[in-house]
Amino acid sequence: FKGIGKDVTDRIEYERKLEYLSLHDQLTGIYNRAYFESELERLSGSREFPVTIISADLDGLKLINDTIGHNAGDHLLQNCALVMKESLRQSDILARVGGDEFSVILPRTDKPTGENIVRRMREKINNYNMNNEDLLLGISLGVATAENSEETLKTLFKRADDMMYRDKLYRSSSSRGKIVQSLLAALAER
Repeated sequence: FKGIGKDVTDRIEYERKLEYLSLHDQLTGIYNRAYFESELERLSGSREFPVTIISADLDGLKLINDTIGHNAGDHLLQNCALVMKESLRQSDILARVGGDEFSVILPRTDKPTGENIVRRMREKINNYNMNNEDLLLGISLGVATAENSEETLKTLFKRADDMMYRDKLYRSSSSRGKIVQSLLAALAER
């Protein structure tokens, strides 16, 4: 009896890469929207409540892309993901859900703990900005918590998003001014 052996190592590695790419954002390396939505669905019927969701938006990305280029915008997106990730716990799920939008699912997290994590994010953003004055990071944040499964996680996500837009409106004039100032400084250097 003769067997035919074939090395499938390359194929297995290729399939692993494909799976990674299907669940992760290529630019930032964090999860993508498809993974985020599948986690929302998975957690909906789970015992992971309370669940808190943080919605975040990188302020002024279009302005940065239009004035100093997409490389600078990409760099800012990567730094945004890094700063957010550093603020989270191992069990938290961070995803890039749109061009300049990020979301975090915090399983088994009550409202006060979720608000503390948002506070920690703001501190990390401030620290980043003190060390990177050439291109400031402005992030609008919204947070919402569901104590039990009576509220769907899609509705919770919408509520966190609404809170983020409220934060964006509240911060918009000062945030835009800071971005414009840093862009003017960057352009002056060139």
